Amino acid sequence: MAPFPCARYGAVEDDLHVLLLCPFEARAWSLLHAVKRPTVAPSTTSNLLITSHSCINLPPTGLNTPLCPWFLWNLRKSRNKLCFEDHSFSEWEIVSKSIKDAKEWSSSQNPSTPSIKVSPRRPPIPLTSQLSLDQITCHADAAWDSISGNCGYGCLFSGNGRSLPPNVSDSRSFVSSALMGEALAIRAAVMTAFPGAYHFSLSFETIVFSFISRLCNVDADCVAKSALDSLNLLSSNGV
Repeated sequence: MAPFPCARYGAVEDDLHVLLLCPFEARAWSLLHAVKRPTVAPSTTSNLLITSHSCINLPPTGLNTPLCPWFLWNLRKSRNKLCFEDHSFSEWEIVSKSIKDAKEWSSSQNPSTPSIKVSPRRPPIPLTSQLSLDQITCHADAAWDSISGNCGYGCLFSGNGRSLPPNVSDSRSFVSSALMGEALAIRAAVMTAFPGAYHFSLSFETIVFSFISRLCNVDADCVAKSALDSLNLLSSNGV
C-alpha cells in the first residue's frame, strides 16, 4: 500500500502504520487478550504477520484457535470503514469483533459436532455484601502499554471495618506483558493489605482470589489507566 496521510492522526500511513504503529492500533493491541504480542515494530508487514503467529490467547477469549489473523483483518476493515464510509469503531469494538469472528470460524470447521449451549453467566455477587466486620475486599486491575512497556495498576480497598489499607495507584516501566502487569497489581494488593504477608500467611483464616469482568471493576480499571497515562507522559517528556 502506498503511503498517504493517516485518517486519524495525519502521520504517514502504510501497512505497518495501519496494523500496528498508529496510536489507535497500539491501544487496540494493548486490549487484546493475548501474550507474546508484537512489542517492537517489525521492519516489514510480512515480519509482523510472522510475529503475530506467536501470540497466545488468554482464557477470557474462550478461543482455541489463533486470534491475531482476525484481529489484523478487523484493524484493516476499521481503517477502510473510516476512510470510505466515515464510520469509526472503538478499540474495544475491534477486539470484540475479532473474538466473535474467530469463534464463528472455529464453529464452522466442525459443523457435524453438536454445539454446546452455555448458560449465561450471572453477574457476580458483590463481595462487600458478604463481609463480616473484620473482613476487607480489594478490587485490583492493571493497564499495560505494549509499545512503551509501561504499566499502571490500582488497588481499591473496601469493607465494613473502620480501618482499611490505603488505596494503591502506582506504575512500573519495562513490564513484559499484560499478564505480568496483572501479577504486579495482585502483589501490590496483598503486600498493602498484609505487610509481611509472606511471614504470617499461615495465620490467615480466609483469603479468596476471584476474577471479575472489567465492567464490574470499573473504578480499579480507571485508577490503573490513570497511573499508566501519567507514566507515559513522564516518559514522553524524558523524565
